[in-house]
Amino acid sequence: MLITQGEGVEETDLTLLGLIAIMDLPRNEIYEAIATCRAACMTMIIPGDNPRTAAAIAHQNGMTYDRVLTDPNWQASVIRNWKRS
Repeated sequence: MLITQGEGVEETDLTLLGLIAIMDLPRNEIYEAIATCRAACMTMIIPGDNPRTAAAIAHQNGMTYDRVLTDPNWQASVIRNWKRS
């Protein structure tokens, strides 16, 4: 949080006191889901996150993929078609 003296006032000689980052750990079920996807030859990631974030999460969990779908319309279409099959 930065508190300024007023609008248009430029602050100088500031010191960063800390930085906090939070990461959700993957659920335990992810490894079984990855194995199921590999067995079905599914190599698509449908993230709720930024595509780079999704790719990093996939890499951290041993997933390989062909593409990351980021368009919500594509995502919904893929999920609907997958549920029908």
